[in-house]
Amino acid sequence: MKNLRYSFVAICAWFFFFYNIEKLFGVVNIATFVYVLVLVYAVLIILLRPLQRIPLYGLLLLSLLPYIILKIEAGRAIMGTGLPIAVTEICAIWITVVLIRQMSTGLEGFRESITKLTVGRLEKGTDPFDTGQSQIYQEIRRARRYQRPATLLAIGVSEHSLQISLDRFVKDAQYEIVDKYVEARIANFLSTELGDLNIILQRDDHFIVLLPEADRDEALEIMNRLRTDGQESLGLDLQIGVATFPEEAVTFETLLQNAEEEMASLVAAGQNEINLTSAQFKRAIS
Repeated sequence: MKNLRYSFVAICAWFFFFYNIEKLFGVVNIATFVYVLVLVYAVLIILLRPLQRIPLYGLLLLSLLPYIILKIEAGRAIMGTGLPIAVTEICAIWITVVLIRQMSTGLEGFRESITKLTVGRLEKGTDPFDTGQSQIYQEIRRARRYQRPATLLAIGVSEHSLQISLDRFVKDAQYEIVDKYVEARIANFLSTELGDLNIILQRDDHFIVLLPEADRDEALEIMNRLRTDGQESLGLDLQIGVATFPEEAVTFETLLQNAEEEMASLVAAGQNEINLTSAQFKRAIS
């Protein structure tokens, strides 16, 4: 996100400089169509994804073709006395292409990140029609060949219902983004606090940590430290379930079950405490 802001600032600064270059340097006489080309290239690279997939060197070479054609049509020399201006114009076009390509790449990365945060938890996504229609076509051919039934559905939503549900979808997306951010912060916190000697895994919406060579007393000491530091650095109340080997269980499955059950009971107790406090507050103000 920070790189995207830098790219946007760099493009704004470059456009300000380029479109005032003749005022700053009176001897520069850039063709009018170059100003138009620069703007057109910027818009096309941002809007057209196929252009974003072209390697940068290919995009730079491709941008030269319209320039050369327009240069010849305008009767302006490219070589000889016109070489310095031509080099300046080409450099201006290439600088724009590089900066816009960098920003569009950042925008695409941001879009993919948002997609992963908001849609990534769905059990199964859908393929684009362009890439998936061949599979449907094969199924229709199979049904025709073997005289089997098949049905094709076209599913959409009404504009009215979409507008009604939009607020709920936005809230869901915001929750997913915040939830993933909190999980990342907790993971980073655990990695920093526990170091590399302990195994830290994420399981659904919580974390599983193995403390090698730690008995229950040592585990409780670490647990209390994590709770204290978690409250101070993250502002979160960490609910931690503990299961020790071999006192409480001798298999991984039983250890995992015991630790998760204790964690779940602590989470439920904390939620009940919040609900009780909220109910007492409502009664006090009513």
